[in-house]
Amino acid sequence: MPLAALMLLLSTTPTTVAEARKLFEAGSADFAAGHFEAALDAFDHAYGLTSAPGLLFDIGQCHKALHHWQLASKFFRLYLRGKPVDEAGHVHGLIAEADAQAKIEADARPKTAAPPPQLAAPPPPAPAPTALPPAVVAEPASSPVRSNRAPWIVVSSGSGLAGIGAVLGILALSGAHALTATDSISGGTTESSLTQSQYVHQGSQVDTLASISLPLLVVGVATVASGLIWKLEEKSRPAHSRLSVDK
Repeated sequence: MPLAALMLLLSTTPTTVAEARKLFEAGSADFAAGHFEAALDAFDHAYGLTSAPGLLFDIGQCHKALHHWQLASKFFRLYLRGKPVDEAGHVHGLIAEADAQAKIEADARPKTAAPPPQLAAPPPPAPAPTALPPAVVAEPASSPVRSNRAPWIVVSSGSGLAGIGAVLGILALSGAHALTATDSISGGTTESSLTQSQYVHQGSQVDTLASISLPLLVVGVATVASGLIWKLEEKSRPAHSRLSVDK
């Protein structure tokens, strides 16, 4: 094959040279035997190792033999870049031949008619409106009757006052009982375990407790009674009346 020696000149390592030479020799033998596909593969691998421009011509010759006219014209044109002009005429003739054959094949290729435009399918009909179920109107819930706690607060307060009055009354009775027992022991004299001043002081405390306990007891009992009466009156009133009072 012509110009194969350029591949060896552009190789850089002995290993690359030896491998590229083997590929070139195998490609040349395959080309001579008419095995153009194998020759094309060998030349292509050799060009990948060395990038030798002469192999571009060999690759173009393989494509020409395989009737790859457009590829043959492409590689012949690549080969002409920066190459000597002594072979330019011959290569230009090969390019013109490949271009002419490519045009003949293109003209002989049957023209396929463009497919007719497809009409868009009509949209599906809109679904019929469905009747909505009747709206359910919720009845307003009746307001719960709130319990008025004010009467019980009054009863609790009165119970507390009555309790305090009762406790003070018990203390007063206990003190009076203690003074009475002291009088009986001393025989009406002041010669007892209590001095006269202590006796007078304790008697004063008993009087004070008695004067406080009775009003507290009376007020407490009256308060409890008024609270209970209030609650009984509230229960006897209609529900709407109680709601207006609670508000």
